[in-house]
Amino acid sequence: GVAAATWDPPTQPTVYSKVSLDITQILQYLNDFEKSTGNKITLTLFFSWAVARAISLNKDINCIVRSGDIVRLPTVDINLAVALPQSDQVWVCKVCKADEMDLATFAKTVQSQVEKIKSQADKELSSSYNWVVEYLPAWTIRTLINSFVSLETDWKFPVSWLGVSQREPFQPCSAAVSSVGTLNVEEAFPCFPTVQPTPLIFVLGAATLKPWVVANDKIEPRPVMNVSVAADHRIVDGKLAAQFLRTLERVIEEAVGKDVFEHRIVSKL
Repeated sequence: GVAAATWDPPTQPTVYSKVSLDITQILQYLNDFEKSTGNKITLTLFFSWAVARAISLNKDINCIVRSGDIVRLPTVDINLAVALPQSDQVWVCKVCKADEMDLATFAKTVQSQVEKIKSQADKELSSSYNWVVEYLPAWTIRTLINSFVSLETDWKFPVSWLGVSQREPFQPCSAAVSSVGTLNVEEAFPCFPTVQPTPLIFVLGAATLKPWVVANDKIEPRPVMNVSVAADHRIVDGKLAAQFLRTLERVIEEAVGKDVFEHRIVSKL
């Protein structure tokens, strides 16, 4: 398949991190949001939307490396992984200018694209995907897709001129988000694929009940979700990462209207 044919040994320095979150307040907010608006928002949708907002407030993180130079992306675009029906393949749902959308609009945009992808009604997607996977020998796929990546990221040549969709996986994006919760996996660490230039990749795990220290040092069962992230260290250093995470926490808390992360950190050394 495409992954086997295009994967190369890692060439960029990568920083990995994981945080465990008590999502009690977030789940309550999403439940209230659905009751008041009729829109069902999953944790993945909410988190992806919050990431887009946080990136828009930290523009130095919205970059890719192009021919050895750090280049800022013009818009905040979020890629979400979508499993194709009756297949072991995963496709990309790309939301352009995601930071300019409110939560309901973001969710409707994603849900509309996912429905098209899963129903294979998106002829643009299915034709390009089938052409690569079904009709080309495996040994040619690496050259073809890596050429598209090089044209787009190194030579600044918009491959859409060649009839390639702007939602193809090798188009640059501000962040990629995937969830392994539907597989009942609690945590997984992402790695950067050859065909997706991006500074950040997030993986959300399954939410499970775990003992959690709350106010007054009491221990209660709480729904806890692990969030893992891989960051391109050529772009994201420690200071920028800390700024981004603080912004992400603020975006989430402002949306929820409560201090979601109050009891997560006991001390700062």
